[in-house]
Amino acid sequence: MSKIKLQKYLANFSKEEIIEIILNLYDARAEAKDYLEFFLNPNEQKRMDKVKSIIYKEFFKTRGYPRTRITVCRKAIKDFISLGASHEAQAEVIFFYFDLVIQYLQENHFIKPTHIKALEIYLNDAQNIITTYRLQDRYAQRARKNLEYLNKSFPAFHELLAPVCEEIITN
Repeated sequence: MSKIKLQKYLANFSKEEIIEIILNLYDARAEAKDYLEFFLNPNEQKRMDKVKSIIYKEFFKTRGYPRTRITVCRKAIKDFISLGASHEAQAEVIFFYFDLVIQYLQENHFIKPTHIKALEIYLNDAQNIITTYRLQDRYAQRARKNLEYLNKSFPAFHELLAPVCEEIITN
C-alpha cells in the first residue's frame, strides 16, 4: 500500500480509532515500538550506545566465539538510520563499525568478505554525510589510521576501501 492510499484510508477514521491503530501497531511490531519510543523520547545518544553495543557484541563476545553476523550489524545500522538520527550520529555509528572491523582484523587476521563489502557501502554513505556537513575534522584521522593498517596488512581490502577513505581524508 502506498503512503497516499494509507493517508486516504486513515482520513476516514476518528482520532480514537487512529490511536487504537497506533497502539495495536506498537504491540504488534518491535520496529514500530522502537520507532514510537524514539519519536516520543528522542535520546539519540542512548540509542547510538545501544546500536554500538549490538555491533560490538558481534565482534567481541565476553563468552564464546564471536559470530560476526553481517545481518545483525546491517540491521542495527539500518534501523538506527531509519529512526531519523542526526547526520553526525549516523557517521559515528558507521565509523564505529569501521573501527571494529579493523580491530577484529588486527586480532584475528580474517574477516568475512561480506563485512568489507558492507563497509564499502556504509563508508560511501558516511563520506557523503561527512563532506556535505563538513565533518572531515572529526573523521579524517580515523579514516587515515584504518587505511594505513589495511595498506600494510590487507592490500586487497585497501584497494577496495581506499577511494572512499581518501575522499574523507582529503576534503
